[in-house]
Amino acid sequence: MEPHVQPGAKATAAVGEHGGRLKLKIAAPPVDNKANAHLPAWLAAQLGVPKSAVP
Repeated sequence: MEPHVQPGAKATAAVGEHGGRLKLKIAAPPVDNKANAHLPAWLAAQLGVPKSAVP
Protein backbone atom coordinates (compact mmCIF):
# COMPACT_ATOMS: atom_id res chain seq x y z
CA MET A 1 0.00 0.00 0.00
CA GLU A 2 1.34 3.41 -0.92
CA PRO A 3 1.67 6.23 1.61
CA HIS A 4 -0.35 9.44 1.43
CA VAL A 5 2.20 12.12 0.52
CA GLN A 6 1.75 15.87 0.96
CA PRO A 7 4.43 17.89 -0.87
CA GLY A 8 5.46 21.45 -0.08
CA ALA A 9 5.82 21.02 3.69
CA LYS A 10 8.30 22.94 5.86
CA ALA A 11 10.06 19.70 6.81
CA THR A 12 9.97 16.09 5.66
CA ALA A 13 8.41 13.81 8.25
CA ALA A 14 6.06 10.91 8.83
CA VAL A 15 3.10 12.56 10.53
CA GLY A 16 0.64 9.77 11.18
CA GLU A 17 -2.12 7.99 9.32
CA HIS A 18 -4.53 9.09 6.61
CA GLY A 19 -7.23 6.71 5.44
CA GLY A 20 -5.36 3.66 6.71
CA ARG A 21 -2.12 4.71 5.00
CA LEU A 22 1.07 6.26 6.33
CA LYS A 23 0.97 10.04 5.88
CA LEU A 24 4.21 11.78 4.90
CA LYS A 25 4.89 15.49 4.53
CA ILE A 26 7.64 16.19 2.01
CA ALA A 27 9.80 19.33 2.03
CA ALA A 28 9.96 19.53 -1.74
CA PRO A 29 7.64 21.34 -4.11
CA PRO A 30 5.15 19.40 -6.26
CA VAL A 31 6.75 20.70 -9.47
CA ASP A 32 9.34 19.32 -11.87
CA ASN A 33 9.19 15.91 -10.17
CA LYS A 34 11.07 17.30 -7.14
CA ALA A 35 8.78 15.74 -4.51
CA ASN A 36 8.90 12.36 -6.28
CA ALA A 37 12.71 12.47 -6.34
CA HIS A 38 12.98 13.56 -2.70
CA LEU A 39 10.77 10.82 -1.24
CA PRO A 40 12.92 7.72 -2.01
CA ALA A 41 16.09 9.50 -0.87
CA TRP A 42 14.45 10.48 2.44
CA LEU A 43 13.00 7.00 3.00
CA ALA A 44 16.37 5.38 2.32
CA ALA A 45 18.07 7.69 4.82
CA GLN A 46 15.44 6.95 7.48
CA LEU A 47 15.73 3.20 6.94
CA GLY A 48 19.53 3.19 6.67
CA VAL A 49 19.55 1.55 3.25
CA PRO A 50 20.88 2.65 -0.15
CA LYS A 51 18.50 4.64 -2.38
CA SER A 52 18.54 1.73 -4.83
CA ALA A 53 16.78 -0.40 -2.19
CA VAL A 54 13.73 1.90 -2.17
CA PRO A 55 11.42 1.42 -5.17
